[in-house]
Order: sequence, then structure tokens, then C-alpha cells
Amino acid sequence: MLVLVVSLLIWTFMEQMIKTYEPLYVFALGGTGAILGALTATQTLLGTSLRIPGGYIADTRGRRLLVGAATILASFAYLFYALATNWTWLIFGVSLLSLTALSEPALDAIRADSVGPEDRGRSYVLLTTLPQIPALIAPTVGGLLILDEASKEGISLGGVRTAYFLLFLGILLAGLIRLFFLKETFLPTSSKGTSKLGVGVFRDAYETIGNCDPSTRRLVVLTGFFMFCFHFDERFRSAYAVNVKGLSTVEWGMIVTISQIVSTMAIFAIGWSIDKYGRKKVFVPSIALLGVSAYIFTFSNSFTSFLLAMIVEAIFLNSRIMALQVLMADSTPMPVRGRVFGTINILSNLGSSASIVLSGILYDIDPVLPFHVAIVMYALATLAAMKFLKEAAVRQV
Repeated sequence: MLVLVVSLLIWTFMEQMIKTYEPLYVFALGGTGAILGALTATQTLLGTSLRIPGGYIADTRGRRLLVGAATILASFAYLFYALATNWTWLIFGVSLLSLTALSEPALDAIRADSVGPEDRGRSYVLLTTLPQIPALIAPTVGGLLILDEASKEGISLGGVRTAYFLLFLGILLAGLIRLFFLKETFLPTSSKGTSKLGVGVFRDAYETIGNCDPSTRRLVVLTGFFMFCFHFDERFRSAYAVNVKGLSTVEWGMIVTISQIVSTMAIFAIGWSIDKYGRKKVFVPSIALLGVSAYIFTFSNSFTSFLLAMIVEAIFLNSRIMALQVLMADSTPMPVRGRVFGTINILSNLGSSASIVLSGILYDIDPVLPFHVAIVMYALATLAAMKFLKEAAVRQV
């Protein structure tokens, strides 16, 4: 857990400097809303094919080396971002970034392996929150670094490229830390079936899911639906606030920084609530309030109203993510976590990719449309969670 916190601290600070402004960079390089959505979906869909092999490796050969090596390889993707002269360069970047998908089931499994079920909510909160604390000022720092009010998109291309090069160095360092210092949390007791990788790993994952408890199978399917509902507005907030409503990158950076500070202050109460009241009782109201945030964002015209919308979004995004991740860990036995999490990630990515592509098309038609659709989808997700989502009958160690 300590190694994960340190590596994420470095990664998160560098990423928060520039990630929120990525849509503006794509537009500055000649892209459109549809292209932005397609780039995100390309990374997600390419990664989808790697998740089942990644989960299989995590369960049969261990977690540690996979996490470190995949992080190092993925870091080089940001050199394409730093050197890009038009948006087509980013195709190579997102393709290389998809390698992180190979290690995500192993990373999720390590987190679940490292803490007991009685403290899982608070432990997940700590793992998420501690790396975020130094990064609270990063969006404002990034906004200052890339600010150029005279340009069409309000950003300096030179400043953006510098930020992406720093991100490359940060993720490379995080990968080296993981490779050399991360400790293995699960060693397979049998080498049966581990001699080769091939199409059999997909059949193995299917059989693994089939042998799981019915509530776990339901959770796998529901997660894919939820991720489709949750990603209509996410990628276009900065573009809408800066390009459509006229905020500067510095103002937007301040909004993101303030909202993250407030959510960090609230997140320990969220972790306590998850452990005390249950995962579903936190998850359901969280997604309902994310719909409220999208509604406020849609009609915002000032710094204050955008700030309010983003504070609500930041708090309940964290609680939505934490509650669902803890529920996944509760529902999945340790020996099959890699494969189950890999399958969940595949359905999640398919769902989010579909909504991101649709949101890009909607944004090109009218920039406010992704936010209107998001309100409806959050309402649908809330109703589905109330009716179909169940707590784990037995919380797995």
C-alpha cells in the first residue's frame, strides 16, 4: 500500500496538471468533439482486449511484475502528446496508453488483497486521497503554465507540451518505483494451466464468472451499464466552461483545485460511511447527486455556479467510485480477483467508450447536449441501482 501511494502521488500530481485541459489541446491540434470521443474510445477499446490476459496473469503468475512493467511502457505514450503537431499523433499515444489496461486487474487485486473487509472502505479512501493531497494545486499550476488568452483555445501549445513531457517523466518514475519496490500479495499455489497464454484465457475467464455467486455475476453486468450512464459529460467539462462559457484556463484550474480540496476534506467521512452503513447506501445517493451536479453545470454562467457544480461532482464522484470498488472487492474471492476484475473492466470500458463516442457527436451538434443527456442517464442509473444492486452476502477477505 505504501508503494502504491508513493507511485500514485507522483503520477497524480503530473497528470492533474494537464489532464483536465486535454480536450482544449485536441481542439487546438485540429480535432473536434467527435475526434476527442473517438480518441478516448480507441484507448479504451484497445485496452479491452488486454484485460482478460492481464487478469489471468495476475491470478496465475502474480501481480507485481505486471504492474511495474506495464506502467513503464505506458509512460512513453505521453511523448507522442508532447511532440504532436496535429491530432493524429495522439492516435499513437492513446494506443500505447492502452497498455495500462493489462495491469489494471492486477492493480485492483493488489488493493483488495492488501486490506481486510472490515476496513476496506477507509483503506480505499486513504489509497485514493493521500496521492491527491499534493495534487490539489496541480490544476491551477497547469492552468498558469499553459495560459495564452490570445490563442483561439486559450492555451499555449508550448506550455502544454512541457506539461506532457513532465507527465511522461512522472509516470516513468512511478513505474520504476512499482517494479523495484512493490511486494507480491498473492502467489499461486499451483502452476497448472500457467504455461501459455492464448484464447483459452478468455474461456477461463468466462468459466470463472459462470462459477461465481449470482450476485457477483449481476454486479459484473450492472457495472457495464453504470459506466455507460456515467460518461456523457465527463470529457467535455473544461471545453464547455472555457470555449463556450468564456472562463480562462486559470479560472477553470482554480475551480478544479477548490473542488478537489473540498472533496478531499469530505472523503474520510465517505470511507467511514461506506464501512458503517454499507456500500449500496452510499452508491445510490451519490449517483443521484451527480445528476444534480450535471444539471447545475448545464445552466452555469459564472465562476461561482461552475464552482458549485464541480464541488458537488467531485465529492460524489469519489463516493460513487469508492462504494462500487469496495463492493467489487467484497464480492470477489482472492484467487479469481484478477479475472473477475478484468471482466468487469471490459464491460465498464465498452460502456464508457460507447457513451464517450456519443457525447462527442452530441457536443459537435450542440455543446450543451452531452450534459442534458447525462442528467437523464444518471437518473436511470439511480433507478437501476436501487432495484438491482445488492450487497455482498459474505464479504471476501
